[in-house]
Amino acid sequence: MQAGELLMMSKPFIRYILLSALAVAVLSSMSSMSSAYTVTLIGACSSSPINATHSYLLFRLNNSGNGPAQEVVIAPVIAGAQTNQSTIFLPALNASNYSVSKIDLHNLSVSGTYVETFVVTYRQGTSSFVTMFPCLSYINHYVQSNLLVTNVSQKSDKVIGTVVNYGPYAINASISFLISPLYASQNATSYKNVSIAPGGSSEVSFAYKPIYGNNNSFSAGIAAQYYHNGSHYATLQILSLKSKSAAPFSFDTLIMLIVGVILIIAALIVISIVVGRRAKKSTKQQPSE
Repeated sequence: MQAGELLMMSKPFIRYILLSALAVAVLSSMSSMSSAYTVTLIGACSSSPINATHSYLLFRLNNSGNGPAQEVVIAPVIAGAQTNQSTIFLPALNASNYSVSKIDLHNLSVSGTYVETFVVTYRQGTSSFVTMFPCLSYINHYVQSNLLVTNVSQKSDKVIGTVVNYGPYAINASISFLISPLYASQNATSYKNVSIAPGGSSEVSFAYKPIYGNNNSFSAGIAAQYYHNGSHYATLQILSLKSKSAAPFSFDTLIMLIVGVILIIAALIVISIVVGRRAKKSTKQQPSE
């Protein structure tokens, strides 16, 4: 068989593969366009002190994006008290809208300031996301922390900050890195114990998983907490971290991959035809017994 005949026989296969590949590319593009909207969630807590007559915390979740967050699940992680509400479900949170959730509390702890965390999962189009929002709450009354988290910076896959003691006494504090479970580094601790002298400071760093996207931001926080003279103290530095830019997957690259696959399959077809012809020819030439 001549090379021209082989090429003519393989043309229908190449045409089918090319049309199928282009159809997949177009459908993928249409699918991406159909969910091409943003969901930007912002969470915050009420600032009213929690006590026996006001035994609840309000959590407001706002969507400032241009599309809905669907199947929203809010999971409160409460410190300084207990709650029976493990999750709160919202069927949808539309763009430019907000929702206020009431978290009933009981068994209040000692007076002071605490850090609460709200883990939020939601669906955007066909993708699911997990984020979190830390905030301060006040049991019985507000107390001012002598610790302050400053000079926070994002370097590579680490967050670095400085904890400063502005008080007149030494403080043994627990420093926590609050971040979505989706981004938390499994090989790094999320809290550290430090002892800071009056007027002193301590640098802390925490690692997290590398995150790739189109320079999207995600919420995190560094909290410093300690006990002193029967009260609980807490300070919180809320962070808006940036994801890394992923290399774009261009249309030219897609076409090159499609052409490469077509050439490989076409070569396999030609080899299969040649091998088949040779096998038939060899069979016909064998002498009958």
